[in-house]
Amino acid sequence: MFLKLVLAGVVLAANNAAAAVGIGAAGIQRRQQWRTALLFALFEAVMPAIGLLLGHQLSVSLHQSAHWFGAILLALVGVYTFFQKENEETEKTTNGSTWKTWLLAIILSLDNLTVGFGLGVMRVPWIDASLTFGAISLLMTILALETGRWLGRSLRMPVHQFAGALLVVIACVFAL
Repeated sequence: MFLKLVLAGVVLAANNAAAAVGIGAAGIQRRQQWRTALLFALFEAVMPAIGLLLGHQLSVSLHQSAHWFGAILLALVGVYTFFQKENEETEKTTNGSTWKTWLLAIILSLDNLTVGFGLGVMRVPWIDASLTFGAISLLMTILALETGRWLGRSLRMPVHQFAGALLVVIACVFAL
């Protein structure tokens, strides 16, 4: 059962990792990288548990709308990021995270609500799933942020445009 949880965790964290490449390319500080990774991991861990608690009917109806709703929101954040001015890109809130990081964490974990129902049907303990998904998300996000950081230094285009375009591409994949 653990191997199945690990594989599911990798699949679920893939969206986070892809978005984290764009965030890392923006050149955020290491401390902000850890905050971002922890925030992404938190939502990856909590959303399946919430889905498990919500139950079958709500989970099934949310599955269809969460998929499209998440893709549209992600594309909007990507377009906003693409067109924002460079000085806006570096503005951070007092806790070191932008509102976009919180929004991304929520958007990228919306589909995990329905995963929670599946876990309940399989009688997987939600705490095992949450800890596994959170740990995998943390690891994959940190690696992706570092990859993005490296890419950000190598880019020949403005970083905010690269990050925005990447988020729109992820949104398109998310919609499929």
